Amino acid sequence: MNLGGLSPADAPPEALAELARVTLRELIARGLLPDPDPAVGCWSAPRSGLH
Repeated sequence: MNLGGLSPADAPPEALAELARVTLRELIARGLLPDPDPAVGCWSAPRSGLH
């Protein structure tokens, strides 16, 4: 994401937006946030804590 060594004030807005998207997807995958569009299948349950 090319954010290494940059403060948020100096980072490109697109890179910060991508970081936010990745972070939210990971939190949803871990079951820490509700999935706004849940789907039945292997992704319908939170990830195992063993990862």
